Amino acid sequence: MSTVISQMRHVRGFDVARPLSIGMLMFMMLPLVFLPLASIFIFGTSKGLASFWAALSAPEAVFALKLSMVTSFWATAFNVLFGALEI
Repeated sequence: MSTVISQMRHVRGFDVARPLSIGMLMFMMLPLVFLPLASIFIFGTSKGLASFWAALSAPEAVFALKLSMVTSFWATAFNVLFGALEI
C-alpha cells in the first residue's frame, strides 16, 4: 500500500481559486486607495488648480511630503534588514 502511495504524483492543474481571489482582492482594495486620492484631488481643486498648487507648494506641505518620503524610506529599509535577518 505504501509503495502505491509513494508512486502516485500530484499533478496540479489550472488553479481557479487563485486568479479569482486575486481579482476579488483587487476589487475590494483598489477603492480604499483611489477614493481618498480622488477626494483629495476633487476637493483640493474646487477653488481652482492655482489654489491647489499654491497649497501643495507651501513650505509646510513640502516639509510634510519630504518627511513622509524619508520616513517611508527608512521604514522600508528597516523592514528589509530585519526581514532578511529572520531567514
